[in-house]
Amino acid sequence: MGSVNCLLLDSQIRENLLATWLYSHLKGSIMVKINLLTYLTFNLNMLVDKGKRMSLVETKHLCEQRTILRELQERFPFSETNLDLSLLRLQPDAEVEIENIFYDMAISLKDSDMCVENNGLCLLIAYAQEQIQREAKNHNI
Repeated sequence: MGSVNCLLLDSQIRENLLATWLYSHLKGSIMVKINLLTYLTFNLNMLVDKGKRMSLVETKHLCEQRTILRELQERFPFSETNLDLSLLRLQPDAEVEIENIFYDMAISLKDSDMCVENNGLCLLIAYAQEQIQREAKNHNI
């Protein structure tokens, strides 16, 4: 009888551990995405603070082409601006995921909905903030 209870307990423990692991893994990956988007907004904000800019039309076009991150790194090199997007390369598929997020927003949202009229870098900040809010809402964070 004792061994049956032990097997049942072991099964329950395994199920609880699996559920806990899945929950923490899911929350962890969402937090990684939110942290990467936040990291990106700090870098973009730094560029805006230094007086850097991009046109809205060009920014949307680069988002639609899924090349905005590469363009940012080429246009605003670290040696001149301290723009550092290297952290995005450490997380598998982070750059692709962010490019896809920006693509979706560029084709589905109006600039005026994002309260941006003059600077494409501000539009990217708004896109990132919008995605952070969506992630938090979708995952009850």
